[in-house]
Amino acid sequence: FLNKLRMDSFADLLKKAELAGENVNAGSKAAEDLAKVVNKFTGGARVGKVEGAVPFLNAVFFSPRKIVSTLQMMNPVNYISSKISKPARLEATRNLVGSLALSAGVISLYSLLTGKKQETDPRSSEYGKIRSGDTRLDVSGGNANYLTLLSRLITQKTKSSTGITKDLGGYGQSD
Repeated sequence: FLNKLRMDSFADLLKKAELAGENVNAGSKAAEDLAKVVNKFTGGARVGKVEGAVPFLNAVFFSPRKIVSTLQMMNPVNYISSKISKPARLEATRNLVGSLALSAGVISLYSLLTGKKQETDPRSSEYGKIRSGDTRLDVSGGNANYLTLLSRLITQKTKSSTGITKDLGGYGQSD
């Protein structure tokens, strides 16, 4: 299913780029960059030099390609670098904004419909999730966890599910 989804998305992006006057012939820079964008946003990014080790890595990590996809998706270079074709940069930006808007919209709609306030501090592990009792639903597809980690590393603070903000301790410390 995902391979068909990826191929259909890629074919659609090729048509759009061709209509915009881009060279999308096989092997062109635009076609290659658009394929990478599709893979990044569907969790199928290549893991580089260790591609052959993916079966082993699947046994250790939940999904190494999804992890790499998310990290690549959050890399600002993919949105501003002139080394990446313009259609690929535009599509990556469109996908990122759409993904963020959809996640925020679902969380806001849930909050509005239920009257339950949702976490807005990215340092909290509750961020980007819908809370209902003891159940958490991650509407970001796991991407909010990376933003939480980045926020904690930048601010050197963490926020517990009870709302207490603490300084991060040094390596090996539980706090």
